[in-house]
Amino acid sequence: MSRILTLFLAAFLVAEAQTVTGTFVGLVTDPSQAVVPGAQIEFTDINRGTVKKTVAGADGAYKLPYMQTGRYRVRIAAPGFKTFERPQVDLTLGATVRVDAHLETGNVSESVTVTTSAPVLQTDRSDLERTVDPKAIVDLPRLGRNYKTVLLLIPGAGIPTNTGRQKTITIPKSATAIPIHP
Repeated sequence: MSRILTLFLAAFLVAEAQTVTGTFVGLVTDPSQAVVPGAQIEFTDINRGTVKKTVAGADGAYKLPYMQTGRYRVRIAAPGFKTFERPQVDLTLGATVRVDAHLETGNVSESVTVTTSAPVLQTDRSDLERTVDPKAIVDLPRLGRNYKTVLLLIPGAGIPTNTGRQKTITIPKSATAIPIHP
């Protein structure tokens, strides 16, 4: 029985490490920086046309986990405020993207569209990630046809080595650890 339980837990941990989705988080506030509970939040996948909805909690915060990667349009509405809209927000594998909304007072029929924003600074998680451009992978010389040479494109990362049962990645002391899921 304990052997089956151990195998089940090991399989679950391996499956958990293979992240194929991303997460949206955010905070909805009014002009005085007070939170807006109950705001209606809608994420529309631009390429697929699918829509995911949620509601801001009592603290004005929301979280939409397990979202497919892609480009989304975000709309946030609450009674007594103009509708907030951001037409393009990109979500990549394993990323947590923060979309905060500062609602302006007005009618719901009015909207505020945010077309530019500051570069995304991830403050919700402490890990770092790097997406490698597919063209860079195609153009990379195949050193011994080892797919792990792609890691050389990531600053501070090294080629994984097997030490017993665990896989490790050599990272220089001056670098920041980067999670790599084999």
